[in-house]
Amino acid sequence: MINILIILILCIQNFVYLKIIFLKHEFMNGNHYFETFSIITKEEKVQTLTHNIMPNTFALEIISPLPGYYGAEFLISHDKPGHIFFITKNYLRIEEFLRINKKIKSYLDFTFDATFASISINNKKFYALRIKNVDTFEKVQELQKAFMDEGFAMEGSKKVQGMALIRIKKFLKLSETSDHFYVDTQRNDFKYFVINEPVTWKLFEHVTYRIRNNMQGKKFDVALGLLFRTGDPEDVIRIFSNELNDKDLKILRDNYIKALAEY
Repeated sequence: MINILIILILCIQNFVYLKIIFLKHEFMNGNHYFETFSIITKEEKVQTLTHNIMPNTFALEIISPLPGYYGAEFLISHDKPGHIFFITKNYLRIEEFLRINKKIKSYLDFTFDATFASISINNKKFYALRIKNVDTFEKVQELQKAFMDEGFAMEGSKKVQGMALIRIKKFLKLSETSDHFYVDTQRNDFKYFVINEPVTWKLFEHVTYRIRNNMQGKKFDVALGLLFRTGDPEDVIRIFSNELNDKDLKILRDNYIKALAEY
């Protein structure tokens, strides 16, 4: 009995030690890391993917990503997949998606990132699985078949091209800086700052146009976001840029907060 108690105490001590190490890693350099569920709303150009998908199904690909930074005329290379959307017939419940996504990752022999999304284009709204980080188009079709085999019903084939309003629902791991920006720990060129109130996309576009005219020569792409920290919603603006320094980021945040306060 004494030996069992000693072993139990040692296990507890090891757990506490590992937890302390973990916390030191999470809070090192003054940064606080946290995981959060998010909804990101952005506008990008898409078109129907016509190859390497299952017969009579509907898939879209982003062909002009992050247009605020790269420009609306920039087109991605078609040598490998970028961001692909498998259009589904029905709305995806988060618990259903997460379980099936985990199951598929357990038996496919390649890596991928998947989450769920909705896409509005030409006055129509579609539900979708957003796929990225797949290295060949052949694997895109294999992945689509896996989701179909697990019960996901795909929308029938359609021909679509144009600017689309895209809502991505995904989990993020962010760090909080001393300047109160959130930074994506896996892509530090994506940053977020909090705004006081929710904003419609139309107003966001209008304000962004004004701000770009006052910050000519500074390249950045922006999107609206909603984070759920400890269950509470937090409205944010997401910035993508490799060119803005800390001073530029603060000016950009101040410009948005000031401009949005006028409405």
